[in-house]
Amino acid sequence: MLKNRVMSLYHRLSERLQNLVLMSSTVNMMAARESRPIPGTFTRPIQIWVPDVRSAAFQAEAHRQSQAVATSRDAAGDQAFIDSLSEWDDSPWKSDE
Repeated sequence: MLKNRVMSLYHRLSERLQNLVLMSSTVNMMAARESRPIPGTFTRPIQIWVPDVRSAAFQAEAHRQSQAVATSRDAAGDQAFIDSLSEWDDSPWKSDE
């Protein structure tokens, strides 16, 4: 009886491990497929590093810069410029909802 339970557990563990290996190989195949160049496009992959907006240092620097812009003598003109950019008509990209 104990031997049967142990064998049953062994087979279930074995199946789960096989599934994990299959999932792992599937993920690896997908990553490899995405990293292949698109035929005829003459492209290559690049890596871009961006700031970590979650870090306290980034947040402190962003706050410092926004305060500097807000309190500058050109703040009204700067805000008018930003407002003019945000008024673009991007209707070709919007749905007809």
